Amino acid sequence: MTAVLPVLAAAIVLAAASNVMLRVGMRRLGDGGSGSRRGSGSGPSPQGFGRIARGFIPGHGAGIGRGSGIGSTLVHALRSGPVWAGSLGYVAAMGCWLVVLGRAEIGLVYPVFTGSVTFVVMLASTLLLGERLERRRVIGAVLMVAGILVASWE
Repeated sequence: MTAVLPVLAAAIVLAAASNVMLRVGMRRLGDGGSGSRRGSGSGPSPQGFGRIARGFIPGHGAGIGRGSGIGSTLVHALRSGPVWAGSLGYVAAMGCWLVVLGRAEIGLVYPVFTGSVTFVVMLASTLLLGERLERRRVIGAVLMVAGILVASWE
């Protein structure tokens, strides 16, 4: 198990960093590129969120190729450097994860992976993106990881 720990750690860091990069890219898309002010706890502007959400609400501009909606959101996302960086990070994380699965039992490493990614993403989004870390979110994450651990207990 100790031989797989560095590869598992790399998979955790890559998966968490990928989530953060995807968030950066989509936040830029959602608010026209300005992003939220660090430390303010504010996310994308309500107008920017509306631009993304319109594609998911029937009767509100949904349609591929009309400048709004899911198709337009995906096209804009694919033009985003952070979205591409996050996607490539996921590919690298998957490569590390495949190495881990070849060397260790999934019942042992999966709870460590999912729990660690959850907490690293929460920490990174707070420190790097200025998102608020609320007590109820931490409690929810702890309960989720506890559930994973209980379910995988042998």
